Amino acid sequence: MIGSTLYLVCKDPKSGKLVENTNSCAMCKRLIINAGIENVIIRDTKNSFRTVKVKDWIENDDSLSDEFGY
Repeated sequence: MIGSTLYLVCKDPKSGKLVENTNSCAMCKRLIINAGIENVIIRDTKNSFRTVKVKDWIENDDSLSDEFGY
């Protein structure tokens, strides 16, 4: 998986609509980091997406704060 790209799409199970501004939970972020994935492309709407550099998750590790949850 080293250097690969992961594509993330989140749909509401009831409506089937794309969930905007979704992100990986802390555990999934750890798994993505440990797998060596380089980029995560997240689809927000049918026509918009954003690219997250996994190294940014490492440098700005939000799991080190005292806040918990998704």
